[in-house]
Amino acid sequence: MRLDTKIIAILLLLIVLDTLLGGAFYFFRAQIKIDHELKIHSTVILVLIVGVNIGLIYYLTKEIIIGPIQKLIEATNRMASNGSVDFIDITTNDEFDQLARSLESSSVAIHAYYQKIQSSQQALHYSEERFHDVTDAAGEYIWEITPEGLFRFLTSRAEDTYGRKIDFLLGKSIYEFIQAEGRDNLKKILRESSQGKRSFKDIEVPTVHRNGLVIWQKISGLPVLNEQGDVALFRGVGLEITDYKMVSKRLEEKEWSLNQLSCQLSESDAECRSLKKQVVQLGDDLKTAEESLESTKLSKANFLKNVNHEISTPLTNINAMFELMKSTSLNSEQKKYVAIASESIATLLNVMNDAIDHTKLEAKLLKLQIEDFKLDELIQKIVTAKRPKAQEKKLKLTVKIADDSLVSLSGDPIRIKQVLDNLLSNAIKFTAQGAIDLIVIAEARDDSSVLLKCIVRDTGVGIDPKLAQNLFDHFSYQNGIGNETMGSTGLGLSISKELCELMGGQIGYNPEYENGSEFWFEVVCEQSKKASQGKEKKSKEIRLPAEEPAYVATEDSTEDYGQRL
Repeated sequence: MRLDTKIIAILLLLIVLDTLLGGAFYFFRAQIKIDHELKIHSTVILVLIVGVNIGLIYYLTKEIIIGPIQKLIEATNRMASNGSVDFIDITTNDEFDQLARSLESSSVAIHAYYQKIQSSQQALHYSEERFHDVTDAAGEYIWEITPEGLFRFLTSRAEDTYGRKIDFLLGKSIYEFIQAEGRDNLKKILRESSQGKRSFKDIEVPTVHRNGLVIWQKISGLPVLNEQGDVALFRGVGLEITDYKMVSKRLEEKEWSLNQLSCQLSESDAECRSLKKQVVQLGDDLKTAEESLESTKLSKANFLKNVNHEISTPLTNINAMFELMKSTSLNSEQKKYVAIASESIATLLNVMNDAIDHTKLEAKLLKLQIEDFKLDELIQKIVTAKRPKAQEKKLKLTVKIADDSLVSLSGDPIRIKQVLDNLLSNAIKFTAQGAIDLIVIAEARDDSSVLLKCIVRDTGVGIDPKLAQNLFDHFSYQNGIGNETMGSTGLGLSISKELCELMGGQIGYNPEYENGSEFWFEVVCEQSKKASQGKEKKSKEIRLPAEEPAYVATEDSTEDYGQRL
């Protein structure tokens, strides 16, 4: 039922009720005797009738009009606070009921629209944050300025470029922070962009930082138009490029230097070609000189070999005659002269042999003669040959061969003897009194090869530390004493060094030995296939002919020698 129909029906009902009650009241008064008390009662009844009418009117008005209106107001307030209304408790089936249903439908639509707006705002906020993050990560900042150049918007990265807070920069003119040389150029760029409604890109701007330094930045942007098509503002990004400018400047300087150098190189190209020809010619000359040198070395070696043959033969004969003279009846003075002459001949032969060996080694003509030999027999021969010289100077010559060293080896015994003989000769020569120790150790490196090591110690004058590093050079004299006093060629140690290296070993001097001097050498030999299987466990004494021995074999532990090597 419509609301206006309900109101009319209520009013008609009230009129009918009031008419009936009023008519009955007046009819009743006309029929009875009117007195004062009855008038009072009639008035009270009339007031009650009016009150009942008013109460009935209020009740019906509240239920039909005021109640629904209050519910609609409450629903409207809930919708304003919560954004939606689920249900409005109005079921009067009238305009209020229709209004309540319409309000519910509107509430649902408004709530959905509100959620859509919120979602759009969140997406917009996320997009802005993402864009800001990307620009910050790229070192860029976003800016907006008015056509007059006033800052309207800046992102946080701008604080690094200008050295000032965003709040300070907003509302300030961008031209305040740009050097004069870049200010006019930026104004021109913005004016052209505004007139042509086009963007601009990579404009380099010298910006004055708060600390006074010039910060170079590169800005790009575009004009933003309003509804009338006029430029409302400019928007873009800025990127600091100070480091890039510095590197670019250095590269320009380097490029200029390279251009200068290129010019110099071009000028020197002809000279370089000429020098190249000279180098090629020098290379050819050097090759020719090397070939000539090799030929000279070979000729010298052959010449010395022939000279040695021609001289050594008569010298050997002369020495033999002196040996025969020693067996004749000579007085003491004659024997002395004969001994001096014989020794001089031996020295001369040694000098010639050293010269021959040096020349062969220099020309790489010396070849090793590999053969089997017994180590103990070789040592015995060497020591026996040195016995007379040691006896003359009353020196104690001690030989020690390690337990496992009495084996048969395969190598060049002549060259091993030459090296050891040289070291023993030097030890006897430079030792006035005391003793000379020879230590021999042969250690197996694997199943087939052996490392032979010999150590010669003496109690002589020792080695001057200043001369120690040159001991194994050609024509170097031990202790600084030349051949004038000791009969040395200065080639013995250098020849020994080259021989050791030729045999796969080395030679050296121990500077820490304080009781004289200590020399050592080591060479690589092969184990002889004829070597005996049995090995003695104790050190062996090398026995000499039955004359007064010039040396003894000690019983010291070989481990002690190993520790002193």
